[in-house]
Amino acid sequence: MTDFLFKTIENYPVLVTVVFFALGIIGFFIRRWFFKENDDALIKAGGSITAGGDIIAGNKTVISHKKEEEEKNLKNFEKFIETEEWQKEFINNKEIWICQKDNTYQIEHGENDREFKEDWTIGYPDKSSYCSSVYLKIGGVRIKELSFVSLDGGRIFVPVPEIAQENDRRIYLWNKNSLEYKIGKVIGTFYIYESLEGIGRRSNIKII
Repeated sequence: MTDFLFKTIENYPVLVTVVFFALGIIGFFIRRWFFKENDDALIKAGGSITAGGDIIAGNKTVISHKKEEEEKNLKNFEKFIETEEWQKEFINNKEIWICQKDNTYQIEHGENDREFKEDWTIGYPDKSSYCSSVYLKIGGVRIKELSFVSLDGGRIFVPVPEIAQENDRRIYLWNKNSLEYKIGKVIGTFYIYESLEGIGRRSNIKII
């Protein structure tokens, strides 16, 4: 049998080459048809699998392995204030509060830059009070500036309250839904009064 094959190859080399080429083409189409049937069983409606591992059926992503990156903006800053842990650090002699979930979110305590007095600030043993800026920063960029007040010789640090009129008289108030109030609950200092609510009672600031 072996001698026959060798003699056939020697006598008809062109024919043998053509036969092997034809068998190769037939095998290629058989493999292509077989794998296409298996693909159709797994991915329907003209689906595909992307390089990132997403499974797409038609024009819809059925399974996605991509992790959506949260936008870095003031809205998410406020969300993190309410939901995440913040840690105080001192960097270059500045008080910085850093979000533990994403350390690009930071609150910087600015310098006391001017004396500040209103009716609500004077009822403490130490009458000195100063206004300073608090900066909200993402990735080192300031996105918001708020005004806070240092009271009672620096023992208290709270946001500046809003001024309103009630029964023809001036009142001071903090809104619980305001960004200033939420920031104050994180970075504020309250001395023996323990909370913004305690300072509100001491300074006659209404909380709504």
